[in-house]
Amino acid sequence: MRHHEDGPVFTPLHRIEIRNATAHGEITEAERKGAFRRIAEDLRDGSFVHTPFSWTDTLRRADELSKRERRLACAAGRRVKP
Repeated sequence: MRHHEDGPVFTPLHRIEIRNATAHGEITEAERKGAFRRIAEDLRDGSFVHTPFSWTDTLRRADELSKRERRLACAAGRRVKP
């Protein structure tokens, strides 16, 4: 997690990851609710800093990294599906 000058950042993607963890059975519904409660407290007291971001820039960068990873995997001899 990146740090902002005021503390660690919390983005909408972190929230999605917590929901995904529940959907994949990695945490229970009760754990998810508890996590969101603690995050809300951390945001209120400034332990976390809610940080919006540009979806366009973020997805563009994700695409770049995906292409790079694919090239590296192929160079290493890994089979990569299209």
